Parts: sequence; C-alpha cells; structure tokens
Amino acid sequence: MSGDATPLTAVFGLTKAQLQPIVEAAAGEPVAYFDITASRPLPAEQWGGACEPVMLEFKFGSRVGSPGVGSVFAKRYHNPGPREALHYAWLSRTGAPVPRFYGSILGPGDREVIFLECIDAPNKDARIYGDEKACLEFLKSLARFNATRVPKAALGILPRPDWALRLGSTGTWDDHRGYWPAGRVLEEIREHEDAVQCDDRLGLFCRAPRAHLQEIAVSAAKLARPISRMARGLVHDDFRPAQTGWRRSPREIIIYDLEFVGIGPRFHDAATVLGEPEEDRAFCLSRPEMARVYLEEYARAGGAAPKLDTFRHEIRILHLAHRLSVLGWWPGHVFDAPADPDQSEQEREEDLRTRRDDLCDWLSFLLAGVRQ
Repeated sequence: MSGDATPLTAVFGLTKAQLQPIVEAAAGEPVAYFDITASRPLPAEQWGGACEPVMLEFKFGSRVGSPGVGSVFAKRYHNPGPREALHYAWLSRTGAPVPRFYGSILGPGDREVIFLECIDAPNKDARIYGDEKACLEFLKSLARFNATRVPKAALGILPRPDWALRLGSTGTWDDHRGYWPAGRVLEEIREHEDAVQCDDRLGLFCRAPRAHLQEIAVSAAKLARPISRMARGLVHDDFRPAQTGWRRSPREIIIYDLEFVGIGPRFHDAATVLGEPEEDRAFCLSRPEMARVYLEEYARAGGAAPKLDTFRHEIRILHLAHRLSVLGWWPGHVFDAPADPDQSEQEREEDLRTRRDDLCDWLSFLLAGVRQ
C-alpha cells in the first residue's frame, strides 16, 4: 500500500510513493503503511505569500513498533522551480534555528513542495516587542541564525545582494528580491502626477523647492560605500517577527520563510529591528539592552562581535538602507491600488489619504536619515 506509485493523494496531487520518505522522516522510522490527509489550509500571507500552505495529518504502521500518528507542515509554491528547499536542507543540518526539514518534492507543473515540522502560529510584532521573555528569545534566535557558519557547499547557492544596485538609480528590476532600485523608485514618485499635483502633505513634499526626493536619491547611492566595507555573514534578507514562530518541543523561537537567504552585511537583519528610532516603536527593553543581548548571543554562537558603538553605527546605516530598498512597494500601494468594491466613495478617499500620508512619513524618515 505504501510503496504503490500509482494512487494519487489529496496532497497536491502527489503519489504515496513520493510521500513515503516524507512520512518516514517525520515519523523518525521506516513505515510499513500510512495514510495522509490535508487537514487544514493555512493563510498564505502568514507563510511567505505566493504559496499554498497546509497542515497534514498522517497515520502509519511501523515496521518495528506500534502504529503512530503525526503531523507535517507543507507548502506548495505558485511559481515553478526551486525556491526554499535547498536552504532548509543545509541550514537544518548546521543546527540553525529553523524548522526541521523533512524533504521536498517537485510536483506537477515543476512547483516545489516543502515539508517541515509544525510550529505554532507566526509571531506578531506586539507579542515579540511587548513581552520581555519573547523579545529576548527572538533576539537570541536571530543572533544564532546570523552567526551560522556557512559550509562551502552552500556558498555556491547563496546570492550576494548588490547594495550599490539596490540603492542606485541605474539598476534594473531585482528578480531575487522583487523590487526596483531605490533611485528608480524615487524618480517614479517624483514624476507621478498623482504624487505631485495634490496639495496634501505628499504633494507638498514632492514639490519642495529643495528637491527632497533628489536629495534622498543622491544620498542613498552614497550609502553603498560604507555598506561595502562591512563584514559579511548569513542574512535572512526579509526578516521581521512575522517570519518567526515557536517550536513546540523544545520550546524556542525559530525562523522560517528562507526564500531570500543570502550573504550580506552581517547585521542587516538585526538592523530591521534594532535600527528603528525609539520614537517609532516602543519595546519592552531599551535599545542598548537589546543590542547587548544580541551581540552576546552572536559571540556565543561563534560570530565575531564588534564593539557596541560599531554595531550601533552599522545598524543605523543598514536600517536606512533597508527602508530605501523596499521603496518599490509603495507606488503600487499608493497610486495603483485596486478599488475596494465594499468601500464607499468617502471611505475610498479616506483610505487613499491615509496611504499618501504613510508614504510621506516614510519619505520624511528617509530625508531625515540621509541628513544625519
């Protein structure tokens, strides 16, 4: 029954023969037979987007012991070709704080399906930043991840983001990360009629006599030089609390959604959290205390931790660079967002005004940052 290659299952059209190695890896032993079902679909936006995540339940008969049951998290990608399996495979072997990897299958349409241990629901910002115990565990897990020693075999598959292209004006679409370079986006905003013709905060900012957008673009390109001098290490490159969850046993925070893992400025991930100005987000711990905890765990995990002043200088630059690098998300969110049929005209106008104000706040932060 278990070795029959003919029967298809309800799991993404895969056969039982394809799924048997996955079940055996999750069960931790060879199985004589098994049945597996998709018990619960999960929201794609919580598990990386552009995918179909689902919880699987299986029953099996052991070749050496009693029958058993188990569960596995599975995710099929919308786009064909390899996605995350390679990263989960090598990272799980190093002991990095990532989910246990049970295997992957290239299914119909060459769409990758990965199988991981089940973890509790993704963390939310408020849970991580407002609870001291969770915040400490979060920082330590990130430090261990960033300090992971990359084996030579993995170095050849890891991308090395070019920050000069990410922050410049002459680059093209970043296929790996999915954004236009910051300088190109600033130019698009400056030339967009919807950005400059209104007399709201965004319009006034874009029409400022001192050419705020041009000032940001010129300074952004210059950030690539200090970033190029920073030590390199393993980076997640899309890190935030929502990309972490709790392992059930032993109870610890682990990091997932590894599609953009690469080699980059070693503290890029830490900068997305610790580089935020204190007035922008309240934490249960002070920034110096969070930095101390991160650096101590980074050193304990084998990383070459710098002095605190050097760390804080690097994460300030990297946080600014990060905010510049994700500018490409804003034009579609503000200028080209599809109309919500459930909104009244007044609600639509209020929603658009809020989006424009949010973009103005983002640009104002960038302007203040490049002037420091």
